[in-house]
Amino acid sequence: MTPTTLRMVGEALYGRRWQRPLAGDLGIPDRTVRRWVAGDSKIPARVSDQCLALLRRRRATVARAEAALYAERALAVGA
Repeated sequence: MTPTTLRMVGEALYGRRWQRPLAGDLGIPDRTVRRWVAGDSKIPARVSDQCLALLRRRRATVARAEAALYAERALAVGA
């Protein structure tokens, strides 16, 4: 995983201030994430798998929220 991809994933998951929340979810100090992004430390291969799992979880959460919103709209139209 490159620093650019890590940044893309972090911003997709958490927005502009993504480094600390990502570090928390990965169980590492946020300073480690900053070193990765700066290119000062190599990003371990396992981080890619961990990020994929976080993205899948987020996608599932968004899908449930979307389904709930569509269901509410359908009820409102039918009312």
